[in-house]
Amino acid sequence: MVAILVIAGDRARARLFSLERGSEEMRELADMVNPVMHLRERQLSRDRQGRGFSGMHASRVTLGKSHPHKRLSSMRFARQVAEAVQQACTRQDYLHIYLLADPEFVGLMRPQMAAKRLTSLLKVIPHSVARGTVAEIRSRLPAQLWKTPLGAGA
Repeated sequence: MVAILVIAGDRARARLFSLERGSEEMRELADMVNPVMHLRERQLSRDRQGRGFSGMHASRVTLGKSHPHKRLSSMRFARQVAEAVQQACTRQDYLHIYLLADPEFVGLMRPQMAAKRLTSLLKVIPHSVARGTVAEIRSRLPAQLWKTPLGAGA
């Protein structure tokens, strides 16, 4: 049976749904959570970088680079979501994959989906509804999901 995969997500949570032709009910496949997003940046790192003395400027300087731990965690989470999408696609063929997410998470997901070769099926809807109800997520999808494109055979 022909189906559509729906991903509703942001940096902290992602939900995967399957919507089959002829059915209005969306079946939830996965509910993934990124627990790091609930912590503060300073709780994720042990120490600050070291300090040194610059003889050229006669002042103190910071050694090393800062590491944005939340950004790195978001990138890892996007990779985990893309792997879950790939596993769902191996179990069932999907006509389209709709990604409902804020622009930041879309930017994190695009390279991950490209690495899994799923961008040809991907359609992006820029709304963050990961914490919404199933009815809210369904209302953000296009009304004519099953309409065949012009020029396609019947």
